[in-house]
Amino acid sequence: MAGRNLFASFSGKTVLVVDDSDMNNSVIKTILERYGMNVVVAQNGADALQKFSESDLFAISAILMDISMPVMDGREAARQIRALDRKDAAAVPIIAVTASVEPCDKSEIFDCGMTDFLTKPIVPEVLCDALTRSLNQA
Repeated sequence: MAGRNLFASFSGKTVLVVDDSDMNNSVIKTILERYGMNVVVAQNGADALQKFSESDLFAISAILMDISMPVMDGREAARQIRALDRKDAAAVPIIAVTASVEPCDKSEIFDCGMTDFLTKPIVPEVLCDALTRSLNQA
């Protein structure tokens, strides 16, 4: 698998995976862990904000953020993460994970501070490409 070599360069990096679906979290976690990545799971945007806030500086290499979640949606979570008074808050890649990416959705995704997007269902090679783009820009 071509993605395997790319994921090897991510070994030991930590990704915060945020989705209210246990199934989606499990699938993404399995893919990332298969290639040596550490995964922290959050169930909604508020949980993600708390986990990012409590993490060590630069400990989280990227965030995969679902858009539609209860408690706090992904857009608001991205805005609040970007507003944190932390050196890593402005730089951490936040990749939207969404079931629909219409043109209006894309502008909203970038306007709230997200850096890229993936559509569901997650394809491992596409996930790898998004992480490669995001981590090389960070």
